[in-house]
Amino acid sequence: MIGFVFLALVVGLGFYLAGIRSVDDFRKWLASRSLERASGIEVSASPAEVLDRATEYMARSGYGVETRTASSATFARSAQMDPALGCFLALLFLLPALIYMLLVAGKTKRVTVAAYPHGSGSRVVIGGDGRTDVARLKEHVRVLG
Repeated sequence: MIGFVFLALVVGLGFYLAGIRSVDDFRKWLASRSLERASGIEVSASPAEVLDRATEYMARSGYGVETRTASSATFARSAQMDPALGCFLALLFLLPALIYMLLVAGKTKRVTVAAYPHGSGSRVVIGGDGRTDVARLKEHVRVLG
């Protein structure tokens, strides 16, 4: 019961800090996020500038450019195994270490950015495998707007 109350307080504090103070605010925030997912992020920068900035950001994040066209760029990074975690799992049992190696080894994360002219700026659509990397890139692109 105490855990549930603590969880409710943390969620409530998170909504408060995010500026969501009522049910209507939450609905507006949720609608804006789903609209963004469906149609993209509108920014004032040109498509070429958006792609250049995204390329710089992803290069700093450890991704390499896989393909790039005038309106889109795809970045890729192969997943690296954590040697410390692999050794720890091997000390526990051999099976968890083998499962970890099979799940992580050879995986490639891809993130694609597409920027299209829209009004005086651009509409940017971002998607890919790395959920946290996609979210960080979206925040980076929003700063351009």
